[in-house]
Amino acid sequence: MILAHLQQDLELPERVAAAIEHLRRTNYIDHASGRYDINEWMFVLVQDPLTQSWDMGMPEFHRKHIDVQYLLRGEELIGYLPASPEIPVVQDFLESRDIAFVAPQENETR
Repeated sequence: MILAHLQQDLELPERVAAAIEHLRRTNYIDHASGRYDINEWMFVLVQDPLTQSWDMGMPEFHRKHIDVQYLLRGEELIGYLPASPEIPVVQDFLESRDIAFVAPQENETR
């Protein structure tokens, strides 16, 4: 996980750097919620969710995609944990949606 401000100049993998540069150039504050395809390998998902309590959430992971989370307004608590094959998957949607969920973990960093 990389935690940074949008304007920080970081050395990143090419596609992650391209996603960050796109966010620097594009103001999504007034865009309607929905999916916006940028190119053949990148899209933006604009959401206006109601943040749930920490106890209600489950850690997630992807196999094909990388999330670049950009909080436009409000607050959100995000946790992270190094991947481990020892953590059992609770809900597996990897084939259909490239996302899976695991049970909350005690050593998750917030």
